[in-house]
Amino acid sequence: MTPPAAAFSDEELLEQIRERDVDALEALYDRYSKAAFALAYRILGNREIAEEVTQDAFMSVWRQAATYNPGMGKVRPWLLSIAHHRAIDRTRRVADRNVGVSLDEAWMKPSGDDVFGEVYQGLQREQIQRALAELPAEQRSAISLAYFNGNTFVEIADRMQVPVGT
Repeated sequence: MTPPAAAFSDEELLEQIRERDVDALEALYDRYSKAAFALAYRILGNREIAEEVTQDAFMSVWRQAATYNPGMGKVRPWLLSIAHHRAIDRTRRVADRNVGVSLDEAWMKPSGDDVFGEVYQGLQREQIQRALAELPAEQRSAISLAYFNGNTFVEIADRMQVPVGT
């Protein structure tokens, strides 16, 4: 009898995903979809688009599992970097199109049906804020510019008036 996919390590799940095991992708999704969604939501500020970005990120994992290199780091940061880049790409696409929102959509509030998700996001946000508060101001600013605003290294260096790679 084969153990359930959830019993495998992240690296083993990726190996199974390379072999097109849908159960392995589902197990990885169960493990990290909340974290990927929280990251996308923090960047995008829109629940529906964050859900789309999260799904896109996991579809990318399905298509590009072979690109993961265990020597470069763990699966979780690799996967979350995919979600991060997808969210930033989405933000840039929307900014490039300069799409306006209709008046009917502007007053609508997002659904608050997912109480657990909102509590989890609040706890994650608090944990991140505590960690950021421990950093020197320059590092905190650079991280905020990169991960929350989507600036490139060159843009951050220019904005902070420091050499690139500092």
